[in-house]
Amino acid sequence: MLRKLLESKSIQEKFKLDPERSLFQHFNLPTGTCYERLRFGISKKYTEYKVKKKKWDPWDRITDGLIIGKIPNITECDEIIEFAELTGKPLGLVVSVVDYYELGGNIAFSKKIATPKDWAAKGIKHLSIPDIDFDTQVPIECILNIIGQMRECEAKGLSTYIHCKAGRGRSVMVGLIYLCVYDSELKKLPVEEALQQAFKSAQLKRFHIGLASDKIAKALKTIPIGRLLLEEKEPSISESINTKDKNLPEALSAILVSTQTKADISQLTSFKELAIYATFSENLIFSGKRTQCIKDLFMDIFTSKNADWFLNFDQKMQPFLNANPFLCWDRTKSHLFTNKEKDTNDRRNLVADFKKEISDYLIKKIGCKPESLTGLLDSAKKMGKIRQH
Repeated sequence: MLRKLLESKSIQEKFKLDPERSLFQHFNLPTGTCYERLRFGISKKYTEYKVKKKKWDPWDRITDGLIIGKIPNITECDEIIEFAELTGKPLGLVVSVVDYYELGGNIAFSKKIATPKDWAAKGIKHLSIPDIDFDTQVPIECILNIIGQMRECEAKGLSTYIHCKAGRGRSVMVGLIYLCVYDSELKKLPVEEALQQAFKSAQLKRFHIGLASDKIAKALKTIPIGRLLLEEKEPSISESINTKDKNLPEALSAILVSTQTKADISQLTSFKELAIYATFSENLIFSGKRTQCIKDLFMDIFTSKNADWFLNFDQKMQPFLNANPFLCWDRTKSHLFTNKEKDTNDRRNLVADFKKEISDYLIKKIGCKPESLTGLLDSAKKMGKIRQH
């Protein structure tokens, strides 16, 4: 659906949408105030208590292809996968409607939360919609991009698991928008009526859900746009470029700065793992340097007008790799530690994974061999130096 939005200038102008500006939500890395983090920790603990006492279900199937639930701990991944398979629609997609720091957990209430890397290890695609709790600020364009991919998942006969912290608000909003845009019966109804009916139907399956006024307003604005985009023709966009083109370095730059590429980068597993590391590290004393390095990298990508951010990636990440933190937090063991070697290796792996995933993405986009990409990058660097002189 993002490609349709990029092509449909009339819809962009009519609803004052800016697909590129919407990506700011992914690249800005809002890290949450101390109050927001504490509130998240207490609220998550309350959710876990309700589930433990069997007053709330951790997740519920709303429709054949849609499951809504709480933020899963790493030990619950297999349970969700098994739950999805009960109706013959295996889990194909997980959508997290939470801020990155929520996926990192909370020092005061630290249970290892399932991250994008954990889902990838099980062969499950993961998508993120960074959004704060209690006051949704997610751009309409972000929601439209995600529900389009949810539809692709269901068309393959697979289920989507969508969650926020408790599976009561943010995830419900996105799930209901999806149903009001794509459900064969609901999309025939006026927007408000469709939303009311979708909510009542979902509440029968998951009784403790609720929609605050800000989420209702966001849904009412998003659904009509989603329905209009459904009527638009699917644009035919070339996935590769001519590797014999003399202007191949310029073509590489064009790919790296495109809105579609930036949107794709923001959903890479390694990108989200870097974001989680950065926002979670802000819990700690003396962690500002590590966090700031990642923030600077992300903003370079977001504002890029050429390929420099990727060509200079190794140099850009040196301060992050060379950081010497006093304390670290081991989320897998839930305690502070001073094992600098482990933290250093973690950072090296994060950077290496991101560079590899970007390179693999470009190889697929360009349609070349890995060794050809290396030569192409060298040519692009030389061209950049020539232009500087």
